[in-house]
Amino acid sequence: MEPYLTIAQAYMPEYPVVPTTERQHIAARAAGFIRGQLALQPFYIALPLRILSIMLYVLMRLFGRGVLRLVARMPGGDMVERFYRSLVSLCFFENAQVLATLNQIDPETRLSQFRARFADKA
Repeated sequence: MEPYLTIAQAYMPEYPVVPTTERQHIAARAAGFIRGQLALQPFYIALPLRILSIMLYVLMRLFGRGVLRLVARMPGGDMVERFYRSLVSLCFFENAQVLATLNQIDPETRLSQFRARFADKA
């Protein structure tokens, strides 16, 4: 899980600002989400993603976050960047504290309002 945790921390949005402990919690949740999404991919998609993920993790450990720009320019690197950035952003913006910072309602309330709106039409 360590490689996915490092990658999740690197691709996490910087705005809105949330406390460090909450960022770590979001990164851990995003790492688990990434692992789950990779498990759902067909082999011919998952294998290149895993290989590029290991390469990305090693490069980040050696050279830091600045290597993300280099990886994005490599063949297939833009695919990896979009994959991770979208999954991490999804976990980040579903977090209750992030939504509260943005003055948005939490996902459970939004879902119940959505269902209530369509239940009235049925």
